[in-house]
Amino acid sequence: MDAGNYDTMLQRLTCTRTKNPTNGDLEDAHAPGDWYWCRLEYTGSSVRDDWDGQQTAQDVTIGVRNFPALSPLDQFRDADGRVYEIESIRPGDDEWVCSCFSRDGDA
Repeated sequence: MDAGNYDTMLQRLTCTRTKNPTNGDLEDAHAPGDWYWCRLEYTGSSVRDDWDGQQTAQDVTIGVRNFPALSPLDQFRDADGRVYEIESIRPGDDEWVCSCFSRDGDA
């Protein structure tokens, strides 16, 4: 893939899981990490379950160059504050291809 296709800067939000001492549930915390040049492809929309019911979301494929260390528990955030949650990661042509979604109203 041509370097010019990676025209969006996204910040990785690294996930750490800790056990809640009160109830034993695993809780996710996302800390700001490195910024990467990425390519975004909006692939459709969907309805996602949320704590308060269902919410609409944008489905997005994000290509991240040069295989940085990523986890499906991580997230991305753009400069406007929109958060992209990773659902799956697979290798592509010199990139990770991440299937993601972003809930409407995140930014």
